[in-house]
Amino acid sequence: MVGWDYLDANIRSRAVSVEYVLSLGVGSAAVPLIAVLQRAGIGFDLMFAGLAVSSSVIFFAGLFLPKLQRPIKQLEPNAS
Repeated sequence: MVGWDYLDANIRSRAVSVEYVLSLGVGSAAVPLIAVLQRAGIGFDLMFAGLAVSSSVIFFAGLFLPKLQRPIKQLEPNAS
């Protein structure tokens, strides 16, 4: 995961475990959600269109995130 380098080493393991538990919970909720949507008459074509729209929204929202600005290293003149 990008960004774990910015966490303190003492809490990095906790953050990784929270990410694991959240992804496990969301993944286990996906199958019953698909079953409910299928019973409601929403087919895979509409679900796929919804996924395409949501991924496009997330992509374009990512374009508005601030850019990471790293300090420019100044070159020192040669001592010769």
